Amino acid sequence: MKNMVTFIAALSLMFSAAPVNALCASDTASSSVSAAADNSVTDIKAFTGKWTHQVSEGNNTVDKSAKNIGTVEINADATYKYTDAEGKTSAGTIKLGTDKIEGTEFTVLSFYEGSALKYTAYSLTGTDVLSLGNGNMARFVKEAESAASISSFAGKWTHQVSEGNNTVDKSAKNVGTVEINADFTYKYTDAEGKTSSGTIKLGTDKIEGTEFTVLSFYEGTALKYTAYSLAGADILSLGNGNMARFVKEAESVAYSLGDVNNDNVINAIDASNILSHYAMSSTSKGGSFTEAQVKAADVNSDGSVNSVDASCVLSYYAYNSTVKTQAVSFEKYLTAFNEG
Repeated sequence: MKNMVTFIAALSLMFSAAPVNALCASDTASSSVSAAADNSVTDIKAFTGKWTHQVSEGNNTVDKSAKNIGTVEINADATYKYTDAEGKTSAGTIKLGTDKIEGTEFTVLSFYEGSALKYTAYSLTGTDVLSLGNGNMARFVKEAESAASISSFAGKWTHQVSEGNNTVDKSAKNVGTVEINADFTYKYTDAEGKTSSGTIKLGTDKIEGTEFTVLSFYEGTALKYTAYSLAGADILSLGNGNMARFVKEAESVAYSLGDVNNDNVINAIDASNILSHYAMSSTSKGGSFTEAQVKAADVNSDGSVNSVDASCVLSYYAYNSTVKTQAVSFEKYLTAFNEG
């Protein structure tokens, strides 16, 4: 333990001897880092993949509070491609080296754009985090292979916010939908039908050893939403306090006309749910139904869900409860009802 403390102290002293931004400067002076004994292309395979460039936010170190400002793709041929938050790219080569303090050896990756040294990254904690500069204020964090694909998030999601004093998982109000596509684009539709679109960037974050996926939604260069996959691939948490989320709509769910709670029975509960949705929509609260439920609730097919639809459902429920022979289907009942 004493040796490790000495190592950390010596490392801090080495970093503090240079300005914070020195490791990002275009300095072509020779490095004091010794060359690795075997600097073949295969040496870099442990670092190949996509990394998120994070800097500290606020007064915390980067491991406590991180802001994503770009990504870097490290290739097996010792080249890299850097993409900043605005989508601007640059590329270069990587030189591997090693350094040793108090008998402990660690790997150093030097990122060059032409002859200019852009970043010096230290593999101090394994091959999934690369420290940049001094003071633990910046780093590259490797993205998990499973998080590199957006296919698991493709589909339609409902945007929900908390209602009243409850968290969104206890009481939710639907305020819009977002369609996530496999080409990293999205389309957002609010409760009034207004649409917007943009692109998505995938990243990862780690808290107390647990890694999760982060989806950043951009409209142009403006960050609109930051969504965290904390509870699997069907819920994306937005912001803090569990007050908003995206909930994935199940593609297999099919609602029969009038059966808005999908329990295979058309009754007073469906009518009550329709009235509740209508009341929320009438007061600009966005309603509570998914698109599939709205389609099932609009029983008279007039393009809106209102008290007339609820009345039709109640009427069929009363008919179905009193008829002594086998009841006709809801669709046939509606046809007869409308003709009458």
